[in-house]
Amino acid sequence: MSYDTLKAAPGRERIDVVQITLERCTLTNGTAPCTATSPCVNSWATCRSKVNYAPEDWTVSFCTPASICPDGYIPFLQSVSSDSAEPDTENGLGKRASVRFTFRDAPHDDIGIDPYVASRSYKAMERGTFWPRFRARWPFYQGRKVVWYRGYVHEPFSLANCKRLEFIAEDLKGWGGGTITLTAKDPLKLADNDQSEYPPRSTGVLASALSSGSTPTQIDIVTDRATEYDIQSWEPSFSAIRIGDEIIKYTTVATITGGVRLSGLTFGGFDQYSTTRANHDAADAVQKCAYFKAMRPIDVFQVLLEDGAGIDTAYIPYSEWLDEAVKWIAGFRLTRLVCKPEGVKAHFDELVPQTSTWAIWWDEESSLIRYRVVRPPDLSEVIGTLTDDANIISGTVHCVDDTDRLLNEVYVTTGQVDPTKAKDEVGNYRAGFITVNADSQGAKETRLRKSKTIFGRWHPISNRAELQAVVDRMLLNRSRPPIRIELEVDRKDDSIKTGDFIDLETFTMPDQFGDTATTRVRVLASRNGADTLKLTARAELFASGEVGSFARIAPDTFAAGTAYADCTTSDKSYYMFMADADGYLDGGDAGKVLL
Repeated sequence: MSYDTLKAAPGRERIDVVQITLERCTLTNGTAPCTATSPCVNSWATCRSKVNYAPEDWTVSFCTPASICPDGYIPFLQSVSSDSAEPDTENGLGKRASVRFTFRDAPHDDIGIDPYVASRSYKAMERGTFWPRFRARWPFYQGRKVVWYRGYVHEPFSLANCKRLEFIAEDLKGWGGGTITLTAKDPLKLADNDQSEYPPRSTGVLASALSSGSTPTQIDIVTDRATEYDIQSWEPSFSAIRIGDEIIKYTTVATITGGVRLSGLTFGGFDQYSTTRANHDAADAVQKCAYFKAMRPIDVFQVLLEDGAGIDTAYIPYSEWLDEAVKWIAGFRLTRLVCKPEGVKAHFDELVPQTSTWAIWWDEESSLIRYRVVRPPDLSEVIGTLTDDANIISGTVHCVDDTDRLLNEVYVTTGQVDPTKAKDEVGNYRAGFITVNADSQGAKETRLRKSKTIFGRWHPISNRAELQAVVDRMLLNRSRPPIRIELEVDRKDDSIKTGDFIDLETFTMPDQFGDTATTRVRVLASRNGADTLKLTARAELFASGEVGSFARIAPDTFAAGTAYADCTTSDKSYYMFMADADGYLDGGDAGKVLL
């Protein structure tokens, strides 16, 4: 029976399962090639023959006590509480998804845990409790995969009939105290600034002094990491180093005794960049730069997540990302010379609002990192509907004006000159422009000036058109106070996910005459409770049908001169028609802005 079938059955007993994937050795203690002469439990921490350690993934399973406990599962799991990811749309990676597992501690027979339990001279049940031993055996659990299954008791029990949510372990607290908590976060936690930087911090130093008046053909660097100055596959046919505040381009890397030799040198800058020649002493630090040249935003994101944060490529559905990017921001390219280590999250906080990115977030059910741009619903997207009568739990709707997101003026700089200088040095850019929504600032609307500055380190001056589109979308979606909505629905509607568009029909969002209206919202977060799903969403001006929402040029299958009144409801929603001077079409429908 499927999860959906089981959850619909009345009185069904719920069960939670958590599986932690650790690592243990495939060898037998003391048997060749293992040379250990003292016992272990086949974990790295207890291994006495580390040069022969042969690891494999190993999963330990826990469950909540139930009338039917699955074979091999330890019924120590007491409760689970979770908080889904909430993207900080148009600003960065936002809040990470997290889950907190609470376990009880008790004596345990070590069956299924200690591969040598049958040969021990002691009884595990008389050697304290489970969790202190577990922590001593596997202290290196951080970053390991943790999977939470939410299901219902059924014979035979199968994880395939459960809802699966994946995280990575962060910390374990309380062992020896009777109650233990394991906290896990989504893999994007690895991108936090205190855990990852890009480019990586280089270890090399100059082998000899370098004079500002010389033009050497090679530079020798002392390092014990033979590949750290290699030109990466996604870069052009050259790279660059930073010594002090000087950037030097190179095209060739060769291994030498004690380090590497760079050749094919260019001093004083390259492409759009320019720095000043300087004297450098022997043993001065040499930092390898990262050069992103004319790359799609999604390709930059992939490098930052995989190479910078060490996130498994299996979590990144690149083909899905590519489809989204090609469809909505096809010509967008980024260029930047990053000449010192910067936190991966800091890169995203800078890039997301500059690339028409709606959000990047962890989808714990699919175990994938999702990417969406700022856009209306696609032609093929299915838009669900939630109503007071059929879905929304009475009294749970709460609406607020999200005034912190109000924006009606954006200033942009492009074409950074010296990449070693701070990003907010306005005089270090070749060009700039400002876009203002005067109506929003005017006396008839907000009477407020809400501004934002985009320091375009990632944008050459040739990106003006792409950046103008970013700013236009930003202002169209934020030039009036956006509405943020929180509500709860029954478990039967738990298929609603972050990023989904929903048509909301509730008395708390009426039209000007007090009648229930349809408001199109985009889901920011969905949080599972015991019997309900808590949703946080935001009204989307792009998709709402109001003045300022986006549309596409109609395909060439439309006959020339096709009248608005003769089109289908679907065509009216998605395609562009000529509006009158006030922005309205025949019949009073609001016009749209060309995307």
